[in-house]
Amino acid sequence: MARARVKRRKEEKPRDWLPLVAFLGTMAGFLGAYLGAEVLLGTRPHPLHWLVAGSGGLLGYLGGMIRYWRRGDL
Repeated sequence: MARARVKRRKEEKPRDWLPLVAFLGTMAGFLGAYLGAEVLLGTRPHPLHWLVAGSGGLLGYLGGMIRYWRRGDL
């Protein structure tokens, strides 16, 4: 009768919710979107600039997380 092998649990690494690459992507996306909105929407209401900047920050975060999942942190 063969011996049963016991599978050892691999020690899980703590997951980062904000790796460096995602943080830099968020800041770059926010700043780039805000400055672009200032140039293009200069005559529009001011809160629209912040909405565009927040959207740019969110897209930058998602792009940074995708890069983190594919290649790892910086």
